[in-house]
Amino acid sequence: MAPVMAMPQAAENNASVPSLVQIGMQQGLNYLQAMELAQKILSGQVASATTGVANAPSASAPPEAEPGESLFDELEAEAQALPKAPAKAERQEALKRPAPQPEATVAKRAKQEEKDLVKMVTGFRDEFALAVEQHDALPSNQETLDKLEVVRKLYQEKISMLEAMLCQQVKFEPIKDLQLLPYRISVNGFQHHEEFNQEFYIDSNSNVNGKPVYWTSDKQSFMYRTQEDKSWHICPATDPDSEEPDKKLLETVTWGSTHALAYEVEAEQGLWHELDETGSWQEVEIECRPDFYDLREPESPPEPPQENEFVVDKSGFAEDSQIPLVHRSGLCFFKSKDDQRPESRFVNWGQTVHGIEHGSWVQVTDGGYLPVVLRGRRVLTALMDMDPAKLAALSKATH
Repeated sequence: MAPVMAMPQAAENNASVPSLVQIGMQQGLNYLQAMELAQKILSGQVASATTGVANAPSASAPPEAEPGESLFDELEAEAQALPKAPAKAERQEALKRPAPQPEATVAKRAKQEEKDLVKMVTGFRDEFALAVEQHDALPSNQETLDKLEVVRKLYQEKISMLEAMLCQQVKFEPIKDLQLLPYRISVNGFQHHEEFNQEFYIDSNSNVNGKPVYWTSDKQSFMYRTQEDKSWHICPATDPDSEEPDKKLLETVTWGSTHALAYEVEAEQGLWHELDETGSWQEVEIECRPDFYDLREPESPPEPPQENEFVVDKSGFAEDSQIPLVHRSGLCFFKSKDDQRPESRFVNWGQTVHGIEHGSWVQVTDGGYLPVVLRGRRVLTALMDMDPAKLAALSKATH
């Protein structure tokens, strides 16, 4: 029988899986027993931690046995004693983080949880390494293979639990400069997995191997880059054909595993490998079109033309005889910019008019158009641009 776990009430209410596992191992349970006990406590299968656990497997050393057999017999017994995989709701309940605590204790608790988690992962690793070492000592027969299969399933379940816990408790730094990355990647060309021929959108909260993840709009498939060759891989959200159909594959790839139904081989040529219905990889040409955010500053609309005062100036002509005859008394108006015949009305030389300049014409506020240039000489100049000495001389001549 396992020893009683005496825990203070506050610890019972706020304990996390890593801390419960650590306490269990300190009480003499091995890692797997402690892990099972922690799950039962947090999921409510054990009414109260203070009352103890009466049915936990014994953690005492087994009797002498053939080399390698004791470990696998113990693991097999534990696997058989384990309940069936909990329902999804129960599993999520077991993985819930502790309730919010006062700010003064949050940082301290988070640091302790990290230490507990590291110890738990280390213990799991050492136990698994021992199982591998014992493998060669077992006789090569069907019984051994059956035992190995039991152990494999057991460790697979624990690995899934650890991956889920790591994803919840260890937060990766968010990707910086997301605005410089494609916000959408349009994929086309898959033959055996046509569900991948659609648009994948960036997940700003993700971080796999230092790169963001791209999801389809229905969240059924995602794209990620591997650590080794930085190539794109496309993976379903879950694998319904596996032993754990509800397992989130994003949790697995986040911690170093590689899963994909298609992966990039040569980016420049668009070559990919796609898994067909027979389980063979087929080479296909895939088009991946990235779409980026437009980071250019919006162009300001052009300022509306401003009304100015213009001087009607004939000083560009050395003599009045050089001025076209129709304009000698003054600069004649035109009805429009396209009109070739001037009107009879005119504005005297040396006077000013108000209007808006449109290229080689000034649209006069009082109506009509005046040409800016006659025979290659400028005859309308904005008053603000007029040379003061020239303006004074022109004013004197008109008076």
